[in-house]
Amino acid sequence: MCTVNTFFRSKLKLTGILAINALVGVSLTVLPARPAADDNPMLFVSERRDVHLRSTHVHENFFKVSQDDKSTFGFHAKTGDRLFNEADFYARIDEGRKRAPSAPIVVFVHGCCVSFGEQLYQGFQLKKAIDAAVSESSLTADGKDEHKGDGQPVTIAYDWAAPFSYATSLVNAGGAQSRFDTFMRRLANRYGAENIVIVAHSLGTVLTQNYIERLEDKKLKPYAAIIFSRADLDRQSFADCLPDLKEHSARLLVLSSDNDPNIYFSSLLRKLGVDFFQAVVLPAQVTRPLIKKIGSTEKSDEVTSEQSTGSQNKTPVAGDEAPSVSEEQRHKGLTRRLGQVKVAREFGTSVEVYDMSSFRIGHGIPYEFIGDLLFNNGRHYQLKKDADSVVIVRRARP
Repeated sequence: MCTVNTFFRSKLKLTGILAINALVGVSLTVLPARPAADDNPMLFVSERRDVHLRSTHVHENFFKVSQDDKSTFGFHAKTGDRLFNEADFYARIDEGRKRAPSAPIVVFVHGCCVSFGEQLYQGFQLKKAIDAAVSESSLTADGKDEHKGDGQPVTIAYDWAAPFSYATSLVNAGGAQSRFDTFMRRLANRYGAENIVIVAHSLGTVLTQNYIERLEDKKLKPYAAIIFSRADLDRQSFADCLPDLKEHSARLLVLSSDNDPNIYFSSLLRKLGVDFFQAVVLPAQVTRPLIKKIGSTEKSDEVTSEQSTGSQNKTPVAGDEAPSVSEEQRHKGLTRRLGQVKVAREFGTSVEVYDMSSFRIGHGIPYEFIGDLLFNNGRHYQLKKDADSVVIVRRARP
């Protein structure tokens, strides 16, 4: 009874307050909730043939993934998606650059076996982590916030149409290479490579490395940063391409772990040899030359990794030369993956190598760490270098 009486007394009191305000001419206005801002949504480029807008979100035929000769452009935001032409796509980037002239453009390149929706999700999670990191970006030496008032960076997800299959993802990655190269060159020529960060995950690192290796524009400045997350790259091709990667990036970062099941499975398949790899993973229409491109235990005169083609003829950068290796060591290097810490630590003195094993996220992407590393120098995490110059990363204690 006491509770009921209290309730009615509260209602009567509120009614009285509203009546008094009405009499004296004071209005009580309930402000509507602000909608989610779409002035800086995540942009995307897709090579999927069947990308369409249904209601407020973009969809694709997940069970029939095929690549198109023309790219589809659009944006993804909490309030909905949009599709538009290439001119509008670059106009959106221009607008973002005006709001944040000193913030880089971030290009996310996904890995294998993800749907269009999954790669949108991954890219958007990265964007949110980057936006949060920029919002509390570290102060400069004179106490000024170097990003204050600049707004958020432009984030672009590049979808190279990976189906839910490792085998066909390998095929599509090769088919997407030339279009990816064209897009990245156009972006760099328009905005400057020094204003672009590339975040490549898993098999997406293959496209990125191939692109860098084929760059011939000597006038192009180095990219602000290139991040290889859980790289499904063979050790030998990375060693061969290292001079090019160092030349074309101001920072080269490798995020690896010793508890990534996907990377270990990739390495195991190649160790078991071509015949087993073809029988278990690759469909009948995928020919033997493709297997040679991704690395196997065949003789080196029969096997030439697509990533390392032509790189041996280039003049290496001083201090970055890969040590001379025997044929047996080269074969072994084709099976070992850069996403493994035991492989990545071999390059600890040449590039920034981070051991993410303590995160225990399998083949996942450490979004928050990437954002914090780019814009806050990783100050929200515990970073400790070991004897091989590998940085051991641990989550900061609360």
